Amino acid sequence: MPLLLAAVPDAWRAVFATAVYTGLRKGELFGLRKSDVDLDHRTITVRRSYDRPTTKGGHADAIPIAEALVPFLEQAIASSTSELVFPGPDGRMRSQEADPQKILRTALARAGLVDYWVHTCRRCKRRGEPHTERHTDGELRTCPRCGMKVWPTAKVRPMRFHDLRHSTATVLLRERVDAHRVQRLLRHRDVKTTTGTYGHLVVEDLR
Repeated sequence: MPLLLAAVPDAWRAVFATAVYTGLRKGELFGLRKSDVDLDHRTITVRRSYDRPTTKGGHADAIPIAEALVPFLEQAIASSTSELVFPGPDGRMRSQEADPQKILRTALARAGLVDYWVHTCRRCKRRGEPHTERHTDGELRTCPRCGMKVWPTAKVRPMRFHDLRHSTATVLLRERVDAHRVQRLLRHRDVKTTTGTYGHLVVEDLR
């Protein structure tokens, strides 16, 4: 995750870091207010989703702030010009249409977290004789047909912004954190939801 966070633009880095370290959903992040964050006691109280007065679970929950997350939150709170921790550029709440998915895909490519690269010769493509190559890296190469450079395009790993929440659970379970603690952090009503969704990770790691 450090590689990914380093590749995220400054304006979004604290949002992504909070998603990774807390498992908050997009609406909960965008609706988070400064008054919900207690850096002295290292807790975040999740009270709402966007401007709705309740979360998906229908109630408020206090979750811990990891030490590594503190500087991200301090920076976000200090730079915010509104009551929100992560407002949009105009100081208002980001809408449901705000798309961190595009930010994520670009960051994955910048961090080199890709499945593979497709290298395309633009000259051959214009001539109607397309030439493409598939490689595991984005190094510049030359076309064997015309000698021009072939341009790499990253095919990033299939990952949604919501999957950062899954990454939180994955890391914790692989660190042998008790499933009930992971359940409380992700605010699943039933621990079976946690173990049913992520329990296979523990089994795989024990093989």
